[in-house]
Amino acid sequence: MASLLPSNASDLERALETVFRDVLADIEGSARLFYQPERCPADLLPWLGWSVSVDEWSDQWTEQQRRNAIADAISDHRRKGSRLAVENALQRFGASVVLKEWWQYQPVLPVHTFTIDIVGGSSTGSSITDLEQIKRLVDSKKPLRSHYIITVGTELNNSMAITGRSVPVIIFRGNF
Repeated sequence: MASLLPSNASDLERALETVFRDVLADIEGSARLFYQPERCPADLLPWLGWSVSVDEWSDQWTEQQRRNAIADAISDHRRKGSRLAVENALQRFGASVVLKEWWQYQPVLPVHTFTIDIVGGSSTGSSITDLEQIKRLVDSKKPLRSHYIITVGTELNNSMAITGRSVPVIIFRGNF
């Protein structure tokens, strides 16, 4: 490995380069691995996520979920501001999501308005932190001009084939 030090380097700098030459060679050889989500060391995943601008990150995620979020970051940024981006972000919660835009209603809603109906198991939307996370995800993916209403519901099923549905209405409006 050739020296990277300038010609006016001090004796101390040259000695340090000699001591750390093997370490630097290892880093140079493995630097490409740091930008591959499937091969990056687990303790460096938050930094890799930051470098590709992952919108939503959680320390509670499994290692595989973190790697998937990093791998999907670039395609997510390409879709940002679209209906598909909002739907893909909400699929993370494992709930049934129905997104309807203003023109799909009769009579039509105000322009650039959409509604999100989330129906899932008993854990979907059961806490304020879940709802805050849903709001953050939608805000980061939706078109800036759009406003929305979220309706969160829970389907209850029992062994007697009786189905009930409660729909508490929680409304979040986008920024004006």
